[in-house]
Amino acid sequence: MDRNSLHNSSYDPMEFFYFGMDRIDAMPDWQAMEYDLPILHLGPGKKGDQLDTIDLEYPEYDFDTSIPLIPVQEYFNLHLTEPVSPWKDNSVGGIVATHVLEHLKDPRPLIWECGRVLAPGCPLSIVVPKAGSNLWNQDLDHKTGFVLDTWKTLLDSSFYVKGKNIQHKLSVGFNMEMSMKEGNNVIVTQLIKEGE
Repeated sequence: MDRNSLHNSSYDPMEFFYFGMDRIDAMPDWQAMEYDLPILHLGPGKKGDQLDTIDLEYPEYDFDTSIPLIPVQEYFNLHLTEPVSPWKDNSVGGIVATHVLEHLKDPRPLIWECGRVLAPGCPLSIVVPKAGSNLWNQDLDHKTGFVLDTWKTLLDSSFYVKGKNIQHKLSVGFNMEMSMKEGNNVIVTQLIKEGE
């Protein structure tokens, strides 16, 4: 039986393997960040020395707030009612979000804010544990689960804030499940800001 026959068969377990291989064959290359612009790092750990990033981390940045890229204290001091950030539209050359989105009750406002500040063609590079993996299950603070198709579903869905449809201008680039150790599966994804 050739590969095409297996791929089209609903009875052969190899169908799933070949379906996955087809997806990998079509996977785009990893998108480089634009280092002439600021690069943001969201989440735990200090990566600034290695990546030359601006580190944004809790508690100064509380990504569960409605204004995720402005310091929380500054937000409450100014009593702002509209999304404002130190970064203007299309002003950031890349964003790295390592093990942060899964800790949020709703990561969509942060993702849309990232889409707003990214320059066209620049990536939001994400690492999250795969939902249901050992890495996901071992931390009781995990609130949102991710699988490979989460990104497509997310970007195909409308998102409303106070009745206003939020436009994200992001598309799925690189998207792969990886594991350094059995059961410690992660999803590695890049969401790319579309051209203006």
